[in-house]
Amino acid sequence: MVKKNLTQTHKKLVKEWGKKNEKGPENYTYGSHKKAWWKCLNETHPEYEAQIFNRTRKNGKGTGCPYCNGQKVCESNSLAFLRPEFTKEWSLENKLTPS
Repeated sequence: MVKKNLTQTHKKLVKEWGKKNEKGPENYTYGSHKKAWWKCLNETHPEYEAQIFNRTRKNGKGTGCPYCNGQKVCESNSLAFLRPEFTKEWSLENKLTPS
């Protein structure tokens, strides 16, 4: 039995295949535990790494962009961007910045 690759099983997800990957999505199946680079459809978000398996879970609840879901910070989802009025109250003693 020949296993189908991502271009056959997850055509919509292939649109998010990152440019940093050495091989194309035709080289992997949906169950691969290999990490791959992904590009969010929101062009302002940087590429991110995630296991192919986690992006293609059968229940349809595969992981998505960590910037869209608030797990990682980028310029367009930072506190400084979303609530700039809070930056005036930010303590300089914090190790992190509002950005």
